[in-house]
Amino acid sequence: MDFVQDIAGFLRGYWGLWLMLLFVGLVLWTLRPGSRKKYDDASQIPFRDENGDAPKSGRGSGPESGPGSGKE
Repeated sequence: MDFVQDIAGFLRGYWGLWLMLLFVGLVLWTLRPGSRKKYDDASQIPFRDENGDAPKSGRGSGPESGPGSGKE
């Protein structure tokens, strides 16, 4: 049982280092070169319609936002 307590004491002393390494690892994983398309697709999920299609252009470009539509 002393072995487990020794390991626990060692890890307690370095919890800040472990958390910092975890944070840096997560940031690097998110910003890796091949992940841009994946995260761009995921960022459009709230804007998709029932067919799963995301809008092609910016805000206010749909047919319901033209002149005379009542939306300004």
